[in-house]
Amino acid sequence: LTVAPTPNDAQVRVLNVDSGYEPGMELEPGRYQLEVSREGYETSTQWVELGTEPLDVKVALKEVPKVVVPEAPAVPAAKPAPAQPAAPTSAVQMVYPGSAKYAPLNFEHHARHLALEQGCTACHHKWDKASPITGCRVSGCHADTSDKKAPTGYNMAFHSTAPNSCLGCHKKVKGTAPIKCSGCHTRK
Repeated sequence: LTVAPTPNDAQVRVLNVDSGYEPGMELEPGRYQLEVSREGYETSTQWVELGTEPLDVKVALKEVPKVVVPEAPAVPAAKPAPAQPAAPTSAVQMVYPGSAKYAPLNFEHHARHLALEQGCTACHHKWDKASPITGCRVSGCHADTSDKKAPTGYNMAFHSTAPNSCLGCHKKVKGTAPIKCSGCHTRK
């Protein structure tokens, strides 16, 4: 059996024979499945009947049409996310209005606070990442100081069990984070 492929560097295989194809190979009479392939061409598969005489088979492969894909228009690069602002290097004094019981709290932006996955927005959850960061007691955030139990009130920003409140986060991380009043507050 001899297969003459076009193009002449195409791969020839006899699929129902264990040995590889060799031009002029001798096979027992019978039916054989040929496969001729080459990159950039359609693969040809066909059955041939081999008798006692040598068989020459010509196989011309069809070239696969080249598909020209137009280039997509350039997409402008995404703007990089704004960098986290530098945290204050000195303590931020937090004063609960009208508190006769506790002295102002001096909050330090420790490395463990700055390393939170959400960054500054872990605590400053209304920050748009463009405007200056403000404290909690501003309009639209936790400005209500009249009801200590109000879910969005100033007191609950620090003392609720929600994960973005001080107490909620401290309970979640456990360990050395204070969860008792005296852990953060000092009496006047």
